[in-house]
Amino acid sequence: MQRLAAQNAHNLIKPESYDEKYAALLKKYEAARSKHEGYREEILEKKVRRERIEQFLDTLRRSRNLVTEFDEGMWNALVESLTVYSYARLVFTFKDGTKVEWRIK
Repeated sequence: MQRLAAQNAHNLIKPESYDEKYAALLKKYEAARSKHEGYREEILEKKVRRERIEQFLDTLRRSRNLVTEFDEGMWNALVESLTVYSYARLVFTFKDGTKVEWRIK
């Protein structure tokens, strides 16, 4: 856009031509900016997911023993939600975003 403005200042481009070129450059800029913003959001989501996974793994590392019975503290630290779809289908959503389906036969 700066180059176009400089060309206009030195070569006196016709206003119609200048407006067309400026509009095309502006459209290209907006598309690139939108794409860049999408990448920024994706990177942020991945950073948040990574932090959740690290917290999840840290909680598992602190539990040095094999879990043989229900541990409320570990449940609260690891599980975001449990969705019951039917008496035979459950979906666990962990705090790192992982979903695990459990079917009861």
